Order: sequence, then structure tokens, then C-alpha cells
Amino acid sequence: MSHSQVNSFCSFNRVWRGLIWSLIIALPVISVASALGQEEPPAEAEGPEAFVLQLTDDALTAVGESGSDNREINALVQRNIPIDTLGQLVLGQNADMLSDQQKEQFDAAFADYLTGLYANRMRSTLVEEVSVESVESVSDTDSMVATQVIQDNGPAVNVDWRVRETEDGYQLLDMVIEGVSLLVTKREEFGSLLSQDNGFDKLLETLRSGASADSG
Repeated sequence: MSHSQVNSFCSFNRVWRGLIWSLIIALPVISVASALGQEEPPAEAEGPEAFVLQLTDDALTAVGESGSDNREINALVQRNIPIDTLGQLVLGQNADMLSDQQKEQFDAAFADYLTGLYANRMRSTLVEEVSVESVESVSDTDSMVATQVIQDNGPAVNVDWRVRETEDGYQLLDMVIEGVSLLVTKREEFGSLLSQDNGFDKLLETLRSGASADSG
């Protein structure tokens, strides 16, 4: 792997580590005090905000229940993240360069890579609190949920979650960590690999080696 590829891959992993910092937290911020000075019951989150808070809560539970394997975490990722859709988005126009067989190989490798990476990072991350700052509709189906993640051992991190409403409910489409988009980062990395000689083979090697490392 060339020096530029190593730098690109290391940068990508740093973004993912930041992403998982935000994935395993729970507990919404509870508002108090009415105009009469009496405590009000906490308002229940709805829609995309509720999805993000529930996802973080479920992630924390899955980490505790998985024991020595990643089955609970893997199932959580596969339920809430549209892996096939993300694969198509990160390939972008590069998908036109691939044969049907190559697309099948990519889909399988990408699914294992993405699931394994989430599962591994969930186990090693501690986050103290997350607060929802705002929810903004960005299309007919998509919303951005802006949050601030408070870490036990570091500064607060701004994380924006792009949530898509589907017929089957909400799914997590993208995360923007301190202004860095997961989708954009991965699209650039994959595009760089595919532009090289034997680029598809290099991309598969990157995905498979990453999946193997994260499942270990």
C-alpha cells in the first residue's frame, strides 16, 4: 500500500473512531421547571430525535449483552444502518466502472467491514452524555439531528446524524463528526483506490483486512 493510501486509511479510521464515540451513548437531556415553578414531566422525544436516542441506548445495551462475541452488536448495526444504501452512496459514479460480479464482491466485503468496525469500536468507547441541540429537515425523507457528545476522557464532540425515514422506520444514513462527513470521507477514499492500477483489488483488500482486524 502506498504512502498516500496509508494516510487516507488512517484518516478514515480516525473519523470512524469519532463516529463510534457518539454511537454508544444514551440518556436524553431532561428539561425542568414550568412557568409556575413546578417540575414538569420530561418531554418525550419524537421522530428522528427519538431514533437517535434509542439507537444510542440500544447500542449500550448490546455491548453489555454481547459477552465474548459480537452477535448483539452486529444485529443492531444491521437493523438500523442501510448497509446496501451506504455502499451505493460511497461508490457513487465509480459503481459504473464495476461489473456485476465486482459489485457483489464489494457488497459482501463492505457489509462485513462496516459491521465489524462498528462492533469493535463500540466495545472500547466510553461516553458520559449526549444532548440533542436541534433537528432540521433537509429533504422529504431526511433530517439532521445535531448533538453534542460529552466524553469521559476528552472534550465535547459535535456530531450531526443524518436520519432517513423509510417504510420500515428510521435508519442512520450518515454522521458528520466536527464537520467531517462519513459518506464524503469514504467516497473519497474508495474513489482514490479505484483510480489506481488494480484499484478494485486494492479496495477489496482494504475492506477485507479491515473486517478481519475488527472481528478479532
